[in-house]
Amino acid sequence: MSVAASTVVAELAESPSPAPGRGTRSGPSRALRPVLFGVDALAVASAWLVAYSIFPPVHGGLRALSGSVATVTVISLCLLVSQRLYRARVCSVRVVEVVRIARVAAGAAVFSLLSPAPGLATGRTAIAAALLGGALSFACLSGARGFFDSWLRAERARGRFTRRVVVVGRGRDAEHVIDLLRHHPEIGYRACGLVAVEEVMASGASGVVLVSNGMPSDEVNWLMRELLAQGLHIQVSAGLWQIDHSRLRAAPLAHEPFFYLEPPTLSKRQLRVKRVLDLAVAIPLLVAAVPLLALCALAVKLADHGPVLFRQTRIGRDGKAFTVLKFRTMVIDAELHLARLGHRNQRNGPLFKLDDDPRVTRVGRILRATSLDELPQLFNVLGGSMSLVGPRPALPSEVAAFDPDLLARHRVPPGITGLWQLEARENASFYAYRHLDLFYVENWSCALDLVVLAGTVPSLAARSIRSLLGRAAITGELA
Repeated sequence: MSVAASTVVAELAESPSPAPGRGTRSGPSRALRPVLFGVDALAVASAWLVAYSIFPPVHGGLRALSGSVATVTVISLCLLVSQRLYRARVCSVRVVEVVRIARVAAGAAVFSLLSPAPGLATGRTAIAAALLGGALSFACLSGARGFFDSWLRAERARGRFTRRVVVVGRGRDAEHVIDLLRHHPEIGYRACGLVAVEEVMASGASGVVLVSNGMPSDEVNWLMRELLAQGLHIQVSAGLWQIDHSRLRAAPLAHEPFFYLEPPTLSKRQLRVKRVLDLAVAIPLLVAAVPLLALCALAVKLADHGPVLFRQTRIGRDGKAFTVLKFRTMVIDAELHLARLGHRNQRNGPLFKLDDDPRVTRVGRILRATSLDELPQLFNVLGGSMSLVGPRPALPSEVAAFDPDLLARHRVPPGITGLWQLEARENASFYAYRHLDLFYVENWSCALDLVVLAGTVPSLAARSIRSLLGRAAITGELA
């Protein structure tokens, strides 16, 4: 059977071949794995250093402490390897990664308790050290990996650390996959078009995305065997779009692969649970942020003596308008000058973004770079017009350009953070905005909200550092 004669291969314009160290046939994992290993080692060592410093050795002093930290760090790294946390297909699913990190932290805590190094405290103090070390290890590993993930997504969006893949399929389904990869460069896949199996290796591609819809099963099975024989990575699209993997349950029939699809969890009861979660997080966060709120307000006021808050009408749940609150980051009459900047818009579709927007004040640039300008939206959360996690609240002019399917985003409250803000905020593609918003609405759950919240902190830190360092570099060049 000839692949050239029996399959149609969807095609993207090829990007230039990756530079050395940017991902080759073996994929980007080989270049990234040592970096991630070092990040993990630093995170674990820091966590246990703090734990053992609070509960210091009975005798042996610094030598006993450093030896104990080194031992638990090595054990933790071995546990990370055993949990396959250096496999891209595992780490790419944040929920799976976090669960396995929790197992590693718990295992390290048990090891420190059952096999304490000589000189360490014993009894209740040892239990306290193990619990503290395990908790800090989980927090540090999760945060460090979240930071690493944010950095990696930004680098992949710039074309670094990408994997060359071939998309094989027929018709609109193959085109849909091509669109997905093209509009989500942060995934790290760079697709190229091929027409025969023997040309895959020559292209330097290390993987195949097989779109099986529309292809006979015997052809698909033959093709997969041929590709596996070449040592290629294979991912098969089942044609299930906007369905979270957590809703799929393996339910084989006569040993053949079938899935049971769990229904979506969006309901009035779930929305009440979401509201409780919002208040449980927003209230203590707002109390803790009072000094920072005051400092930001003072900086905005002293900069030009204008209003501290910027109020703007946005569209919320059920299409109802509400007033969103932000610290003012632009000149007072900023909205009057928007029309003359429209031709410089860096996004496609109805959204507007301009990195070097001349309307932004000096204080505003700092607030935007650190996302501190969005802190007042915690009051929107308390009032119920917004949630901590949800689609970005859209302007009325933007909503007017939305298609009927995208209007489904109004079934849930808009959020301060969300999937789009976490994974593709710097992505200029309206496709990515639409895709991630609809995915969230279709697959919402408290677990998904918690994953987004947990990922927001390291992602925000990484983005703030990149933005501030970038501005510092620009300032240095202009000086």
